[in-house]
Amino acid sequence: MATSERASFDSELNNLLESTQIAVVFVDNDLRLRSFTRATSQVFHLTDADIGRPLGHLTARIDYPELEADVRKLLKSLAPVEREVASAEHDRRFLARLLPHRSANNAMEGVVATFVEIPGRSEAETALHASERRFGEAQNLAGVGIWEWDLDTDESWWSPVVYRLWGLPEAAEPPPTSEWRLLPDDRAAYESAWQEARESGAIDLEWRIVRPDGSVRWLAATGRMQQAESGRRMLGVTQDITERKQTETRLRLLLGELQHRVRNILAVVRSIVVRSVRKASSMEELASHLEGRLSTLARTQSVFSRTGEGAMDLEEIIREELLAVAAAEDQLEIDGPELKLKHEAAETVSLAIHELTTNALKYGALSEPNGRLKVQWRIVTTSRGPRLSLVWQESGVRALPVAPARSGFGRELIERGLPHELGATTALEFRRGGVRATIEMPLSEVSADLSGLQMDTTP
Repeated sequence: MATSERASFDSELNNLLESTQIAVVFVDNDLRLRSFTRATSQVFHLTDADIGRPLGHLTARIDYPELEADVRKLLKSLAPVEREVASAEHDRRFLARLLPHRSANNAMEGVVATFVEIPGRSEAETALHASERRFGEAQNLAGVGIWEWDLDTDESWWSPVVYRLWGLPEAAEPPPTSEWRLLPDDRAAYESAWQEARESGAIDLEWRIVRPDGSVRWLAATGRMQQAESGRRMLGVTQDITERKQTETRLRLLLGELQHRVRNILAVVRSIVVRSVRKASSMEELASHLEGRLSTLARTQSVFSRTGEGAMDLEEIIREELLAVAAAEDQLEIDGPELKLKHEAAETVSLAIHELTTNALKYGALSEPNGRLKVQWRIVTTSRGPRLSLVWQESGVRALPVAPARSGFGRELIERGLPHELGATTALEFRRGGVRATIEMPLSEVSADLSGLQMDTTP
């Protein structure tokens, strides 16, 4: 072909390619730029001054580091090369095709490279990447890891969260099971469960691990097999359930404590009813006594429910009972160190205080305008260990002291119930001026907290 004809042919070819708006680059056998279309500006920073420059010196707008190697490969094998590449910002995708460039007499003159944008691919990939990012963030926030297990090849894949839950460094694939931080006591059951899952196609398992800092954590895995053309694969999740396990343990303890308390309360109610029936002389008296005693028990339970503690302050017990009968403050003197009573002890002591209060309201200091009541307690050291000593002293009662003709519920509770229930030593005296009750109990039987108590060493 004559030179003028060749120039005309090249001009027509360039005009054709320009009209298609396709990015085309011509490179000669020495890998130097021979020509390009204007649309090439999408993939390279080129000007006419770049004609003749080596391909490796050109500045690309695409992520295609293999371009020069692909051109050399084509020049050697003459086999076309096709590759999908992304823009430098990864917001666009191009299909790159490299073809031999031959002359009219079929002589090899170089390589022609075309770059055609793939419509919609970048938007789809951007959306996919955004979805994957959100999914990964959701896993991190929820503390839920995703895993996949190929039941045919025994290969596994873990998401980053699964590695973190195990306390293991992230890797291309999970480490051997010998490196997993299973608690030794759980290893046999763990491995057995996964063997069974291979047959059943499902796993629901809880186990413990030892973290690098020595802490023990509970993990749980749930997975189901997915049958596909590629084989049997199980997809599942792993999460940390330590807080749930701790809550379950607390709930079991609370349930046990609740059952214990209910049994105790029912036993106390039964005892109150039986003794009240035995001591009452009429239905009216029985109803009155039951109402007062059960109200005392209810007030005690109300305090426990309100505070959420398994103990009750002794002074609160005394004041609650006196407040219930509207005792005048100027008639009372209540004094003693702070002391928390155990649940059972608080119930029994509350009933004893109720009986003394009821008697004082009917016949004693609280029935007289000039009557006085002094309730005092202290912690004393004895040869039998520390003990709680409580004295109920009434004064200003005009009636002559006369002991009841029969032993009622209150007297029986103080003289027999307290010694039996709490190991107490008691004395109930009907003195001139009012009743005096002395109750002394082992501190270990009644106190919920023995630390920081004020001991009275006065003989």
